[in-house]
Amino acid sequence: MFIGIEASTLKLIRIPCSSVPELSFKGIENPVVPVIEESTGDVLYTTRVKSKTYRPKVYTNGKYTIRVGEGLPILKTVKGVQSVAASNTKKMTISVR
Repeated sequence: MFIGIEASTLKLIRIPCSSVPELSFKGIENPVVPVIEESTGDVLYTTRVKSKTYRPKVYTNGKYTIRVGEGLPILKTVKGVQSVAASNTKKMTISVR
């Protein structure tokens, strides 16, 4: 007996292994924040942050680009942000104006 699985029902589940430092934002409220993996150029996700701080989770250790804006245009781009262990308390402030 053969049991088929439709491709549309398969979902890739990725578990974060680390994060980038906690981000705090100055000069902007509720920013849109895309997180980009520098080794591949892939946008991991984009989210609207509804607080003063945000700690993006990432799926591999490496360097990331963080963009901050109010949608379009992007107001600030920070490249080379190194991932850290989830227990790390490192913080980073991004000023956009």
